[in-house]
Amino acid sequence: MRTSAVIVAAGRGERFGGPKQAQPLLGVPLMEHSLMAFQHHPGVDEVILVLAEDLQALAEDLQQRYPKLQAVVPGGATRGASVFQGLQQVQGEWVLVHDAARPMVRAALIDRVLKGLERYPVVVPVVPVPDTVKYRRGDHLEGQVDRSEIALVQTPQGVWTRILRRAYERAGDQAIYFSDESNLVEHALGIHAVPVPGDPENLKVTFPEDLQRVEALMTRRMCVGFGYDRHQLGPGRPLMLGGVEVPSDLGALGHSDADVVIHALVDALLGAAAIGDIGALFPDHDPQWKDAPSRIFLEHACNLLRQKGFRVLHVDITVLLERPRIRPHALEIRQNLARMLGISVDRVSVKGKSGEGKGPVGRREVVEAYAVATLVGPMP
Repeated sequence: MRTSAVIVAAGRGERFGGPKQAQPLLGVPLMEHSLMAFQHHPGVDEVILVLAEDLQALAEDLQQRYPKLQAVVPGGATRGASVFQGLQQVQGEWVLVHDAARPMVRAALIDRVLKGLERYPVVVPVVPVPDTVKYRRGDHLEGQVDRSEIALVQTPQGVWTRILRRAYERAGDQAIYFSDESNLVEHALGIHAVPVPGDPENLKVTFPEDLQRVEALMTRRMCVGFGYDRHQLGPGRPLMLGGVEVPSDLGALGHSDADVVIHALVDALLGAAAIGDIGALFPDHDPQWKDAPSRIFLEHACNLLRQKGFRVLHVDITVLLERPRIRPHALEIRQNLARMLGISVDRVSVKGKSGEGKGPVGRREVVEAYAVATLVGPMP
């Protein structure tokens, strides 16, 4: 069964004090945390992003970095109108509608909603209400609500696509005023949603202090890895740095293409996730890696990270090379690494240092690279 995800990021953020979709969260725009979650989930086939009109310029860059992102469409005046806009692009038989303001959606929660859709046309994640609930009557409180009969509703909400489209048709002009998909389907078609367990940490960012709470929760999952690589220099070989061939009379010697930047970066990524090292995955005695482009190693490492629920936030690389200078080539290297990592170029740092004529680097005997990678790990 083909599944589409519609991520709604078109709100004005009035209670937040302005649009929150592009607000940085651990160095990544808020909405991109949701994009990453659905991009990496194996049960989601395509993603449609409903984005505020004044952020449409971001569409091309986002689609380059998130291959499942099939369309970026402008939102409407209400949430219901925005979902309708996204629904027009949906190709799947099932649709998951998710608020980009919930950046901590876990794969396990998406799994539960998808499992529910195997039997029911509308599935909603809910969490119990932990506090006593009373009625507010002007300047005083009275009565008490039975907590066992109420629940807090989250996203993603799952709906059979044909059911949601029929609900919009049946509700007509009133459809855009419903606060979520389950309310719309219940009102228009009389179909009640089936609850599945939600996630207490699937918090919604509504006010500025919510962003701080979410950031504090995500920070506990941050991991940092360090990588280093060194290769001898010699004639007759290309000098590959970060997947870019840098003009030089000397190249790096090695079993593969000897790209010290990628080798150090792969070790930093694997180290941050504690899932091995480049030598174990790609031993230099294996003939299949003879003269292999190192981008293969980085692509494999990124796939391993995604499978285990890690997200790359930032990488910082220092290259030690006497000549040629790194600075003229740094932007191209950053752009190439950013494409391979699936992150924006402003989260990739590449710097060059010389040996000032001293030591193996200064004598142009070797090229070295150091890398530091910062990841967000999967939530337990």
